[in-house]
Amino acid sequence: MLMIFDLALAVLLFYSINWIGKHSSAYGYLQLRLFVRSDQAPAFNFILRAFSPVVFIILVAAICYYLHLDRLVRNIWLVAVYYFGLRLLYNLALGRARLLNWPSVSAQLVVGIAAAYLAYKHLILPRRPLLPDLQSTGNELWLIIALFLYAAFNTVHTGAEASARRKNNYIRSRFQLLSSAYGGLIAGQFPARYMELVGYSILIVETFNRPWIVQRLERAVFPWVSHTLGPMQVRSDTPISDRESVHRGMRLLRMYLEAALKEVSGTKTTQNQVVYSAVAKYNRDSAYIAEVLTVLSILRNQVAPEYRTEFDQFYVLQPFK
Repeated sequence: MLMIFDLALAVLLFYSINWIGKHSSAYGYLQLRLFVRSDQAPAFNFILRAFSPVVFIILVAAICYYLHLDRLVRNIWLVAVYYFGLRLLYNLALGRARLLNWPSVSAQLVVGIAAAYLAYKHLILPRRPLLPDLQSTGNELWLIIALFLYAAFNTVHTGAEASARRKNNYIRSRFQLLSSAYGGLIAGQFPARYMELVGYSILIVETFNRPWIVQRLERAVFPWVSHTLGPMQVRSDTPISDRESVHRGMRLLRMYLEAALKEVSGTKTTQNQVVYSAVAKYNRDSAYIAEVLTVLSILRNQVAPEYRTEFDQFYVLQPFK
C-alpha cells in the first residue's frame, strides 16, 4: 500500500516538475532539446531538479500529519528514489541517453536522494516545524548566505561545447540508424540531392519528438485517438508500416519542394529559403522548423560529409526557373 502511494507521488512529482520547467523558460530552465544551448541558469536548473523532491515530500508530510494520516509518512523519502529512477528510465526508454549530461544527472540524483533522506530523518520524523525559524539570527545569516550563493552560481554560465558534443553524437547515431533502415526509400527521391539530407533531418526531429515507444502507443489507439503514424508522422485513414510512413513522408516533402520552387520561379533566392519554405509546409511550427534546420546544419557539417558539396551554394542568391 505504502509503495503504491509513494510511486503515485513520484509520478505526480514527475509531471509537476515537467510542467513547472516548461513554464519556467523565462527564468532559464533548460529543457532537453536538439538545440545546442548553454545553461544560462545552472543554479536554478540544479536546485529545481535536485531539491524539488525534498520540498514535495515535506509538503505532503505536513498535509498527512494535518489529516492524521501518519502511516502514509513512513519512509516517504523513497518518493525521491522513485522519482529519479522514473526520470532516468523515461529518458533511456526514449533513446536520449546520448543527450544527457551524465555528471550533472548523477549529481542531481545523489544530492536529491541524500537531501530527501536527511529531511525525512531530521525534519519529518521528529515533527519539528517544517519551516525555519526566521526569528533566529543564525537562521537569518544562513538564509542570506544561501541567497548569495544562489545568485553567485546562477551568474556562472556553462559552456555549450559539451552540450554540442552530446547532441552531435546523438544526431550521428540517429543518422546511421535511420539511413540503414530507410536509406533505400530516401536515395534518389528528390531532384536536388541536398533534399535527401533535409529528409533525414525531418526524420530525426520527428523520431525525437515521437520516439518508438510513443509510435507504438499511437498504433494501439489508432484511429480513435491518433491520426498520424510512423517515423514521419503522416496522416492515414488505415494502418501503415514504418516504411510506408517514411515513403509517404518523403513523397510529401518532394511535393512541398515542388510547390516551394514554383513560388520562387523567376526570382532570385537561396536554396536555404527554398528548404525553409518546404519544411514549413510539412510543419508550420517555428520551433519545429528551427530544429530541422539545426539538425540539417549538424548533418552536413559534422556527420555526412558526402553531402557537403551539395550545400556549396546553399546561401547564395541564384535564379530559380
